[in-house]
Amino acid sequence: MARIGFATFLQELAMGIMMITGNYMFLRRLGEDGVAAFSVGCYLFPIIFSISNAVAQSSQPIISFNYGAKNMERVGRALRIALATAVLSGLLITLCMWIGSPLLSMVFLPADSVAFAIASNGLPLLGLCTLFFAVNITFIGYYQSIEKVVISTVYSMLRGIIFVVPAFLFLPGLIGDSGLWLSIPVAEVTTMLTIITVYLVRNSRKRRPAT
Repeated sequence: MARIGFATFLQELAMGIMMITGNYMFLRRLGEDGVAAFSVGCYLFPIIFSISNAVAQSSQPIISFNYGAKNMERVGRALRIALATAVLSGLLITLCMWIGSPLLSMVFLPADSVAFAIASNGLPLLGLCTLFFAVNITFIGYYQSIEKVVISTVYSMLRGIIFVVPAFLFLPGLIGDSGLWLSIPVAEVTTMLTIITVYLVRNSRKRRPAT
């Protein structure tokens, strides 16, 4: 249980690392108003995580049971349904953050404050991560369900630590303050491309006829 669940532990730990690194970089570049603006995203991120994690966890018993029963056709079908649900959920959350960023910011910050303006402009950029985040969490849950401990742990480390920390440190210097908000989306996109590439390569090898 501890071995298979370690990837989930890393996901929770990664949220703390993300917030600490983000707070440091926002404070360094935008001062206290920047930290206040980023805090809005930090309040919203656990909600985003909960929705995406719900999709992954709801599919895990089905995938795990059928994997044990060697019913791989149903395993694949459950994964496809979970991914479709994750994509739909991610797109809806992204749309809400694009359209509702002023309203979401107003819940936490005065409308006439500098922090409010920063948050209103930044939340749509941060919202770009939700689709890729949902797909990543679903794949990590899938690999946990079929007891692929190493690969699920590696993917959790990629999206939560290995990619996101350098993105926060270097991206703002390359593209400006927008890089602060885009650091998490960039980390999630990079992780998703890695996951999908490895998944497709492994599947193509399984389907290749033996010679």
